[in-house]
Amino acid sequence: MINPKSILYSGLPLAASLFLGGCFMPTSEKAETATPSDKPALAASVSLTWNKLPGWANSIAAGNGELYMTEIFTNILYIWGWNYGEGAYDWVSTNGTGSSTTEMDAPGILRSCYGAGCGGTVYLIGTDQRLWRSDDDGSHWTLQSSFPVSEVGANMNGALWALGSEIYPGTTSDHPIYRCVNPATAQWVKTGGAGVRIEVDPTGLPYVINSYGDIYKGNSDGTYFGHFTSKKAVDIGIGGNGSIWIIGADHVGSDGDYGIYKWDGLNWQQAPSGARRITVGSSGTPFIVTTWGEIYQGSNP
Repeated sequence: MINPKSILYSGLPLAASLFLGGCFMPTSEKAETATPSDKPALAASVSLTWNKLPGWANSIAAGNGELYMTEIFTNILYIWGWNYGEGAYDWVSTNGTGSSTTEMDAPGILRSCYGAGCGGTVYLIGTDQRLWRSDDDGSHWTLQSSFPVSEVGANMNGALWALGSEIYPGTTSDHPIYRCVNPATAQWVKTGGAGVRIEVDPTGLPYVINSYGDIYKGNSDGTYFGHFTSKKAVDIGIGGNGSIWIIGADHVGSDGDYGIYKWDGLNWQQAPSGARRITVGSSGTPFIVTTWGEIYQGSNP
């Protein structure tokens, strides 16, 4: 496995965003779809230990007891799955689009792993910017979108949302939101709003981050989004148990990482260290990727 530590981790954007000003139209729907809080203070600190995993990633995704990551080295994509086998805790290669090799530099092969769905289903974005789905742990891939996408969020119950690759009118960096109404036939509808980060909770509700770092929570069909908290963020991850984690917009350390926070239902609790991307497993275990591509798994001390 290649460990390109000497290469600056460029797989993550410097800031995650969604533009909501003028994008989401107010509706008569009750605002309980959001859990608003104007309190920026932290309720407490998260008692957490970060355990370093081997390898160097440019993206990572946790699902139903599964963990996947991608790395890019000399313009070649490698997709790896974490081996939970007896005594073999390391990354093992997976095949792309039915290929027998992990050296995936052909057109249409996948480049970024942003989300994992229900038991064995993995979603990735291809070099053609289309969304691809694997139902057998990465051995074969099926096209999931006919339009180009920039980000995807999925839960373990099959809810699937995405951001298109086109720029939303009136913005410079945000992308319109799409909801998959029939995953079996890859049927999508465009909803309101736009953004650069999207995640889905266990009930199927979307969470979006705008270009100002604001976090919004939508209803089940995307016709309404309410301001979630006043905390700014660049990335968000939601576990199968409903736990919500974010990478904040505040720099920590000297490597360009941002603070890590967990929602306690009223306020954000700060976790130690910093990162650029975060994903959360089915049981609520957080996994992070740092600016340098280092991978860490969170656990109680």
